Amino acid sequence: MGRGLEPIASGNVNFANLIFMENEARKVDCNFYEELELLSLRHKRCRIVFFNDGARSEIIDEIRDIYTREAREWLKAGSGLEIALDQLLEVDGKRPSWAC
Repeated sequence: MGRGLEPIASGNVNFANLIFMENEARKVDCNFYEELELLSLRHKRCRIVFFNDGARSEIIDEIRDIYTREAREWLKAGSGLEIALDQLLEVDGKRPSWAC
């Protein structure tokens, strides 16, 4: 694997109990967004759990940047992987709430 990208687990998960549309853009709450910014500033490696093509994926990496593109908020990991914030399930042990 490339530097900074360590897959932990990946696979199909039954998301029947989640009210979530993978392609639906949502905003994370302000407190979670601030946590992401702090992790980015500290260059801390952390566990990032997210949806990836309908499956749950996990990596351990640092957050290099948080930005907006095409009306969506994104996280750029140290490996270069880009993850839409509305696809995040957990970062550094914290789960997002939706809406600021």
